[in-house]
Amino acid sequence: MGIISYCKNRAKSLNEIVTKMRWNKSKSVIWFGPGNGKLTTFVVGDKINKNIRNYYRLRVVGDHIVGEYNLQILNISTEDAGLYKCHSIQNGTAVEATFKLSIIEKPRTLQNKSFFQIKTQMGTPAIIEIEVESLTKPFVSWATNPGGKLGIWAASTEIFPNYVLKSTIVPKLKSHFGKYGIKVRNAAGSIDLDIELQLKDYPVMVNPAVVYCNASTVATLSCELHANDSDQWQNVWTQTRNGQFIKDIIGNVNGNISSININYCDYIEEGDYKCTWTSKLKTYSATSVVKTNGPPTITESLYLVEKSIFCLAIKFYAQADYIAVRWFRNDQVIENSTDINIYLEQSVVSLNYSGRYIRENGYISKLCMEGFTYNDILQYSCQIINKYGSIEFSFHIDWIYQRYQQFIFITIEMTTVSVGEEKNKEGGISTTVFILIGAGVIMGGMVIVLLMVCYCKRGVKDVVISRTDGLNPSFDETPMQPEYEEIEIGDVQETHESSYEVEIVQDSIDQTGANNVPADNLSGDQTDAPVYLEIQEPGLEIHAYTECKTLYN
Repeated sequence: MGIISYCKNRAKSLNEIVTKMRWNKSKSVIWFGPGNGKLTTFVVGDKINKNIRNYYRLRVVGDHIVGEYNLQILNISTEDAGLYKCHSIQNGTAVEATFKLSIIEKPRTLQNKSFFQIKTQMGTPAIIEIEVESLTKPFVSWATNPGGKLGIWAASTEIFPNYVLKSTIVPKLKSHFGKYGIKVRNAAGSIDLDIELQLKDYPVMVNPAVVYCNASTVATLSCELHANDSDQWQNVWTQTRNGQFIKDIIGNVNGNISSININYCDYIEEGDYKCTWTSKLKTYSATSVVKTNGPPTITESLYLVEKSIFCLAIKFYAQADYIAVRWFRNDQVIENSTDINIYLEQSVVSLNYSGRYIRENGYISKLCMEGFTYNDILQYSCQIINKYGSIEFSFHIDWIYQRYQQFIFITIEMTTVSVGEEKNKEGGISTTVFILIGAGVIMGGMVIVLLMVCYCKRGVKDVVISRTDGLNPSFDETPMQPEYEEIEIGDVQETHESSYEVEIVQDSIDQTGANNVPADNLSGDQTDAPVYLEIQEPGLEIHAYTECKTLYN
């Protein structure tokens, strides 16, 4: 007895992807699964074999009392595909069931190549053939085009699940040579591929076109110029990523060949490496793509609050061939439950290139805990694994405590708003009414306070005139003769049709005597002294400002 089970590959989503294979009403069950090209014992009864890889993703579920021993696989990935068997004894007879598990995943090229170089002559079709692996027939679309005439894509297969994708590009102009982009899609997702169309017998060639390296290897890129006067040419390499400049590199030039070494690769060395040869009249360039095979790189740690659920999260960048995530609390593996959920999803991350951040496709893993309390403030850590290694990040208890305080504040605020909305609905009074009433009370109180504590003081003041028409006076103009107008202080009025501005500032006129009697008023009479305004050209405004004195001296 066998079934074929197709499960969408969600190695990028830990939303508890589950495959269950059932065997009911048995006293004892032995499960076998794929391992090293042969069947390996996975489970005996309810005991999981901890000597197999990824044993922590296996579960035996079901009602054992009635003989249910169902094999459950969490966070399913392509390495779980293959044959599964369960053996049991029923009524003294040995029975078995066979299951074939196939994984639907997005397409992938052989050796996971994403960059291809094609050469042709001007006006001659360039034949493109790319082989991909896909469990469903892929669909191909052109994504970027420098201007060449694009052909129709066809997908054919002779040996399933390998498909050959075929199309053509016809360049009519020199500008039609360059980088083309395509998107290959199936039911599980899509991948982006780049095709560099080069002019045949083009004077510059870079080898290799694509190179993979890691922290233990050295990658060498070589750029050859086909010209007789190579000593008249200048060379430079430029590293970019997603079209963003990173740095220029001076190559080691030996005649007509320039080379660079890339040592100890990690994500910082990834990108497009463009080799450019320049003379007084011409410029030629070619590009090589560098990718790294290394462990994941953590780019950010953060916490999230989602509907009053406390989440710890890690953003990271990693190769997508195989990714697994494990969370720990006090060094004990955390498993999904009714109150705890672990997620792994695609996300955009920021890669740090010496202070310059470049956005790239990456992942985020979240540990979300419902009902998080003070007693849950423990040591949490996250381990991220791919086929090249693993990396682990630990959250400090002090950091978690600070986020917990924020979480409590946000939770209380959300609860208060929710309760307030319910009460408003029940009482028929909107929140807007309360806001308007509160604002009115505050404004009324401010007016009363101002009336109680201030009275206006009159006196002789200097007058400063400033422009309000936004223009600056020209110093080349002949200054106008001043005109004077007598204005009684305390009743400053606008007397010109034009707009002026008067700003009252602190007394600066010389004063004598204890009563501040002006020097030219020897009689001591307290009279309002005239103030003379120097009137300039129209376009000015006069504003009178009064000074307030507190009654409670």
